Amino acid sequence: MKRMIIFLGFFLSFNINATVSLGGYVPFGLSTQTSADGGANTFGFDPVVSINHIIPMFWGELFMPEFGLVLNGEGKDGYDKKTLFFLLDFGHRFTSGLVGRYGLGTFMTKISGDGGAVELNNGTSTATFYRPSKSVTSWNTTLNGGLEWAFDANYAMRFELFMFDFLASTRKFSYILNLTYYL
Repeated sequence: MKRMIIFLGFFLSFNINATVSLGGYVPFGLSTQTSADGGANTFGFDPVVSINHIIPMFWGELFMPEFGLVLNGEGKDGYDKKTLFFLLDFGHRFTSGLVGRYGLGTFMTKISGDGGAVELNNGTSTATFYRPSKSVTSWNTTLNGGLEWAFDANYAMRFELFMFDFLASTRKFSYILNLTYYL
């Protein structure tokens, strides 16, 4: 217990900054089909809100844990989807306004629906895809990398790429683009 108090006191003695971010999240970018003719979800932003702490560490590095909520809403095929994420990012200051971000993340996606089937184009033919008939939650670990550019004392723009299944050959990429406000 004594060690934990010393540990917390050590971190709380630093100048810790907090941020709030609003922006857009693109789940699985080019690999998600969005139309019957095979169109991809390149810029289909889902609204996202997140909170972040910026904790200075040694040698100018930063520890930047973040918690966020993606407001996916109701899918066009009659299902509901919600995504929560927790990032354990670190940052490296290249300049006073430019920070490189890197780390690991956990994404929890919950999909629920009333069931049923839908016939969709599958290349040169069609295939039956089934809608969820109950609530299903998936957990994914991501490898993260991105840039944050502070264009003002209180505001920054951020782009971050998330690599899902980074140890498998079936890697998928999602990204976030947001406006950050330093509290």
